[in-house]
Amino acid sequence: MATLVEVEKKRVERAEARAAAEAAAEEEAAPAAEEAAPEEGVPGEADELEGLDPNDELALALAEEEEEEEDGELDFGGKMSQLLIIVNSVDGLHKLAEPPKDERKFMPEGPWNATTPVEGAEPSTKPPRPRVTHSLFVEGKITLEHEVSEYSFISHEIPLEEAKSHIKLKMRLSVDDFVPSVRARDALHSSGVEFHIVRRTSFDFDKEYYAALPVPEVPEEATDEEKEALREKAEAMRTPPESSHVDSLLRVGSSVLSSLVQGEDKLVLQTEMWEGEVVDKAMLTDWSIVFSNKKKMHSPEFERAMQSLRLQVFLNDPDEAMVEVVEVAEEVVEDTKGKKGKK
Repeated sequence: MATLVEVEKKRVERAEARAAAEAAAEEEAAPAAEEAAPEEGVPGEADELEGLDPNDELALALAEEEEEEEDGELDFGGKMSQLLIIVNSVDGLHKLAEPPKDERKFMPEGPWNATTPVEGAEPSTKPPRPRVTHSLFVEGKITLEHEVSEYSFISHEIPLEEAKSHIKLKMRLSVDDFVPSVRARDALHSSGVEFHIVRRTSFDFDKEYYAALPVPEVPEEATDEEKEALREKAEAMRTPPESSHVDSLLRVGSSVLSSLVQGEDKLVLQTEMWEGEVVDKAMLTDWSIVFSNKKKMHSPEFERAMQSLRLQVFLNDPDEAMVEVVEVAEEVVEDTKGKKGKK
């Protein structure tokens, strides 16, 4: 069997050669040739299969798929579809609504972190620490092997206070030009969608404090250049540092869209989430955490978490009315354990 890389290379070469031949033919063709209807069995149609190993079933299948794409008779319908993924909620989200134990390790560097006063400076000149807030959000990505496109999406941020009340997520991915080819379906079957639950620690600075800082006075006898320099210095002193944030990966999960491979067009999925040492050491940019750690599942390094992700997947026909998704109201579960002993 030829490798997928070799097959893809051959496919690109054939496509380029075909495009060049068609361009040359259009320039030389007479107007009368446009009225002539194509006949069956035109020489050259089978030339694209020449040069391929007759025993190379994979290469032959991909070549035949390209011909079907040109004829509009691709497998699974053959035309563009809308791939719609909607995340309804994250069960157990309130269990992640605790801030990090040590916020100082996330704090940006600056004079507000100084433990000893700066030599020659008054204690009041030390700026206050930035205001710290925490939120949660979910992001996901579909990576289609052998396809150029990568589809990613992200939910809105939920403050930790709202996460305790099970505020519902509103996250949806719409791929309007999705072509359900054999290769795309195989990729969804093998890789699917990976989801990350992320905590964002944000830092904002007190604008009123910086606006009230004393600045050097501009003497009247100063030159225009000196006055301009003093104004720029004053503006820089009264401009607070830019807001920043640090993201921490808390949970990972994945959903294999195998039912789409089998021809279904509507899915309701419950995605398990995972935690442990593997997640703690993973990078946010790694979108194969679950796939790469299949053998470590249900171990102390990669154990099942209390959260689960609920989502719906639709494959819509663009010639028909798009699916109207009706969200079902969920019962809010209060955390009664945390209220015990409080007056």
